[in-house]
Amino acid sequence: MIPCCGVSSEARAAIETAKKKLQKLLQVTTLPKEYDDILWQVAAEVEYASAIISLYRGFEDFDPILDKRKSRKPAWPAEDSLKESLRLIDESLKKLETDIRASYTNLKLALSLLRSVKSPKP
Repeated sequence: MIPCCGVSSEARAAIETAKKKLQKLLQVTTLPKEYDDILWQVAAEVEYASAIISLYRGFEDFDPILDKRKSRKPAWPAEDSLKESLRLIDESLKKLETDIRASYTNLKLALSLLRSVKSPKP
């Protein structure tokens, strides 16, 4: 097994990249034409970070979404989902060194929300 710091540094870099891109997306007043691409990049970084944690920490059989699906709202407006995803990503970053399971859970929940966001373009 790879030591925690290697996993954390790779995961941290991906999480920080996702956080920065999502913050920029939420700060714009008009949607950039690359909206879908940016959203895809954020989701890809979150998925990469969760995969690293899963592989190196043995979470292959752990699916935190299963426990949360019952309480999740069926359809949030896109901006609310993005803000909640940002909150979960930020929380994951904070817990990365102290509670890796909670960090992973937050990433998986954020990924679920990001995947549910529909493009606002007509």
